[in-house]
Amino acid sequence: MTTERDVRVLWQALFSAETAFYQRRMLFCRQPQGRVDVLREALRTIAERGAVLRVLLCGCIPEAEIRLLFAELIDLASSSHADIHLVHDVILSLDKGWVVANIEAAAEPALRDEGEFAYRRYLELYTLLDAGLTARLLSRALASADPGIREAGENFETSA
Repeated sequence: MTTERDVRVLWQALFSAETAFYQRRMLFCRQPQGRVDVLREALRTIAERGAVLRVLLCGCIPEAEIRLLFAELIDLASSSHADIHLVHDVILSLDKGWVVANIEAAAEPALRDEGEFAYRRYLELYTLLDAGLTARLLSRALASADPGIREAGENFETSA
């Protein structure tokens, strides 16, 4: 049976852990040397990915550095995983004009190599970004010779 004292001890442990977390995050954010490489590597690690994305969203990493991770973020946006909404949030936190100008080139390898699933994921993301992007990708999907990609476009079109 849990007592009030047990709950207070648990609360103190939680509070201490959160305080330590914020202190360490700020220390990390103050160390620009090698930071992008560490974050890039951690993005590739399923267990660390969510922590990286939350650090990118906290505001302590300059946008110029996040842009250096754009290819990895766009690649993550083409797959299904627990952190997909965090990936979208990081991408949406960047300057919209810059993202719109750069996303199609960054997404092209996944669209070419991953097919239907990538089209579905990017259509979801593009709707959050820009109607023109969405229309171009939808037209491309609907005109595709690949029946799965066409179906992805048709499904998107009917649900939108």
